[in-house]
Amino acid sequence: MLINNETGQTIVLEVKIADTKLSRTLGLMGKSEFHRKVLVIKNCSQVHTFFMRFPIDILFVSEKGVVIHKVIGLKPWRVTKKVNHSSYVIEATSGSFTSQINVGDKVSFQKSEEKTW
Repeated sequence: MLINNETGQTIVLEVKIADTKLSRTLGLMGKSEFHRKVLVIKNCSQVHTFFMRFPIDILFVSEKGVVIHKVIGLKPWRVTKKVNHSSYVIEATSGSFTSQINVGDKVSFQKSEEKTW
């Protein structure tokens, strides 16, 4: 689950971590939907949405778990700017992070049990 530690609010229940070269490369490419889930990509400071079918929200998070940059509604076939000091990113369907999480908030996550994605 993904939690905003500032408010105690659970943002989503299902968290997948891209921790292999293949899972990091594929990310959300080719997925037709990704509602009520997030993808965490470690060691990441820039994101692209090539070959994606829907816009996404992105949180760039520091090593200490603080949101340092937020992108809302990045459309397919776009690239974000490189965000210095980003330790990992959290990606979700557009609209997931509109008001629940802000820059400066501390977040934490726990990997969900393996399910079909």
